[in-house]
Amino acid sequence: MEHADSGLDIVANPVDSGASRSPISQLDQDVMWRIFSMNANMNNDDEFRIYSNDKLKNKNNRALYTTWHSSQVCRFWRRPLLNAPTLWAQLIDLDGLSSVDDLMKEEIVRRSGLCPLAIAGHVFAIFPKEKDFFISIIRNNWARIRSLKVSISQSNKIPGDVWDVLSEPAQTLEHFRIRASNGLNPSNNNGIISNVFANYSPFLKSFRSWKINFNFGSGDDEADEPPTQSTIILATKVLSRYSQSFFENNPVTTFQYAITHTTITIAEYRSKTPMYRIFVGCGDPGQLPLLFTLFEAYSSCDFSHVETLLFDIDIFPSQTINADVLKILFKFNSVKSLLFSKPGTIPALYSLVREYTDTTRSSEAIQFSLFPSLTAIKAIGAYNFVSQTKKVSPALLLLQETLAKFVIWRRDYGIEVPVEVIDISDLGDAAKVEIFNSISGIKVICKASPDEAEGAKNEL
Repeated sequence: MEHADSGLDIVANPVDSGASRSPISQLDQDVMWRIFSMNANMNNDDEFRIYSNDKLKNKNNRALYTTWHSSQVCRFWRRPLLNAPTLWAQLIDLDGLSSVDDLMKEEIVRRSGLCPLAIAGHVFAIFPKEKDFFISIIRNNWARIRSLKVSISQSNKIPGDVWDVLSEPAQTLEHFRIRASNGLNPSNNNGIISNVFANYSPFLKSFRSWKINFNFGSGDDEADEPPTQSTIILATKVLSRYSQSFFENNPVTTFQYAITHTTITIAEYRSKTPMYRIFVGCGDPGQLPLLFTLFEAYSSCDFSHVETLLFDIDIFPSQTINADVLKILFKFNSVKSLLFSKPGTIPALYSLVREYTDTTRSSEAIQFSLFPSLTAIKAIGAYNFVSQTKKVSPALLLLQETLAKFVIWRRDYGIEVPVEVIDISDLGDAAKVEIFNSISGIKVICKASPDEAEGAKNEL
């Protein structure tokens, strides 16, 4: 039976004549399964709808359609495909299914059995059939959704109670990404989704949202403002569980840890998939210390694979940081290269560790080693350091003087691995190599001035 709106046979009539003698029938089962698995990967789809009147010109090349047609080639292919719910479960292609009838949609979901679902695509809620299918699959299958990567246009047309599922446990969810053009309208009428995933999503690896108000870790009866210490503690628990799960499954080798006057960024330094990135902020610089409580979330995380760390502090002179900032730094025992892009980073770090060690040494309460494997320190981002004038700013002089003190302090404090390289080439003409002359066994890299470069060229 052929459906005019889909162009696909819902009841297949496999062509078996001579199949047993064809090359197709001679394929090794493992090879054939590998081919089916590769074809059933929605990440290979390269055509998507952007506007409501867009049509998919090459929809037969999509993972969903390729797998569907493959199940109709012959009985030798049909049998294993119909008995492969894991393949169909990763083919909930909202763009591909937008032009087919309800019967085919139901058949695809039926073939997925009870396996974890991967749902992806664009939903145009102005079309009732698209909206209704999306609502039904979210409501009826939330507990087994593994990946949800969806853009929703006219999202205000979706009833608010649909989003109540976002406050239910997500025991299977690994990837969550929703982009809602008009935001969401949850049934509590305050526009905020609370108790996200009921604080239970043990396999969550990535979380992205756009125009959606989430209140992480808070209860329904909690006031929106101001944030309390208990709110931060609850959010810390959610962040801790997510972070531990991510780093256990995705060893990270490069990391970024940055603090500004109103924000904290904790992320992987280089882009890859999946990527870890946490960005939190506050409206008032005076509230920044309250966010430091979140660092407790990383107390049980494994950063032993991190060898390169970009660390930055860029706050107002009236602001201060406390020992909570060091809680993450203590975890980076394998870091060999420390990068920074803000002039105030090293002075702030040195002041903090000196204050911390003076306090703990006198009480003999804590013995610690900061960056015990560190061998190189590098300033990056010339635009942050080079000025239009030839005069070296006090901030850059302080940076280099403090950097020298920091290297000497590490040695005097008993950290066995010495810093061998200091790269200040991005400081340009502001680099003062003579500041580091008192440190033996260290290599300082700087950018040669035009006169020095010309002299070196003439010597050659």
